[in-house]
Amino acid sequence: MERIKEKKQLLTDKEIRSILPVAGLTVCAILILAVSTDTFLSRQNLLNLFAKAASSQVMALGMALVLLSGYFDLTGGAVVVLSLVGCFRMLPPLHIFPAGTEIFGVLAVGILLGALSGTFVVYCKMPSLLTSLVLIQIFRGLAFKLLEGDKISEMSRPFRWIGTVVTSGGIPVAAILVLLLTVIMQVTLQKTVLGYHARGIGVNAEIAETAGVPVKKVVWKLYVFAGFFYGVSAILLAGRVGVISSSLADGQEMRVLAGVVLGGCSLSGGKGSFLGCYLGVLFLTIIDNAINLLNISSYWGQFLQGIIIFTAIWLDTRINYAGRRKRI
Repeated sequence: MERIKEKKQLLTDKEIRSILPVAGLTVCAILILAVSTDTFLSRQNLLNLFAKAASSQVMALGMALVLLSGYFDLTGGAVVVLSLVGCFRMLPPLHIFPAGTEIFGVLAVGILLGALSGTFVVYCKMPSLLTSLVLIQIFRGLAFKLLEGDKISEMSRPFRWIGTVVTSGGIPVAAILVLLLTVIMQVTLQKTVLGYHARGIGVNAEIAETAGVPVKKVVWKLYVFAGFFYGVSAILLAGRVGVISSSLADGQEMRVLAGVVLGGCSLSGGKGSFLGCYLGVLFLTIIDNAINLLNISSYWGQFLQGIIIFTAIWLDTRINYAGRRKRI
């Protein structure tokens, strides 16, 4: 009966409890910055904040989807840059195709790279974390070779539009798109067979397989979906910054991982919500914004973000350990 009730809810009681800490931290950060700075609540700063968060929030959807099943995928930043570079370098001059064609090209490359990652992990039985670290080097190396030190700034108007345009009410279209995708994925997690299977595999893959869940097929699909979200992240990021270089999204995956864990996703799989990931990445973006507004040295800013990432992972490890002890 409780299970039926949970499936009717967008968020379960456990998910709500896991989101409360990061929601509280986000509210506290907003209140402190609103009092201590004159510009945090300005329209332009809020526009920049949500536009900047959008790319990482979409990347978090893909990363969390794989993490829920108990696997790691840290290739997000590398897939972002390679999907952009691969698409723009392999396509003929843009004027040959209708405006916006490169959007589908970037998504296609992202999906292909996600499928490749999933194939190595699922069918070649390579450890997911190690595979991610190796593929990061390969994907970034390919992007660097294709660019050969050059930068790409020629993009169609629809491509730039997604990352920069705002509505008549002053809300970035990218922020609306991200929130919409987040809600869709939360509904998918809570109310579809794919979401139920992903969570079940994360809790115990052997039991899930015994129950008839096609574990390999499901996990491979999750990697493909992750590649799609990395492609969307690439479009939002490149559209906002207006230039593609080999260093684009460098290190972004670690910040996203921290946001995912802060949002309540367990590193051991089986627990988490996409709305929590949305808030976790938003909180880290606010911290990054605060570092700039308060004129804190970039070195200290990097140190602070490292401490936040370390603390989030440490707390997740302790909570999982306590949960296992309690079951014993």
